[in-house]
Amino acid sequence: MLLVLAGFFYLVIRLALMSVKPQGKQPRVSPLLPRSGELEPLEHRLNQVSAALVQVEQALLRKENASLRVRFDQARKAEQNARQSLESFRRGIASRSAVTQRIDKAHKVSAAALADARRLSGEQA
Repeated sequence: MLLVLAGFFYLVIRLALMSVKPQGKQPRVSPLLPRSGELEPLEHRLNQVSAALVQVEQALLRKENASLRVRFDQARKAEQNARQSLESFRRGIASRSAVTQRIDKAHKVSAAALADARRLSGEQA
């Protein structure tokens, strides 16, 4: 009988120790976290988008145009979405492909807005 009680307590204690997580263990790293060197090219492309938007905005300040304003607003929103996506990628929430798609869209829309600005105001844009 004593042997049965000792075996029962041994199992209870062992199960209790197995359910307790060790405090010193490091949290798992998300598989989506960017590797070193992955962020720089994405940030560079996003900075190119920003530079194009500055040129479009300067063209709008020189001469207001409704269609160019619409393109500028679309490009600005696409850039904001890309920046938010990049920040999510930096934190391991978003995937690289999602960030790349948003940056590609922002690049495409800003290039179209810049082309319109140059067409409307000459090469000053």
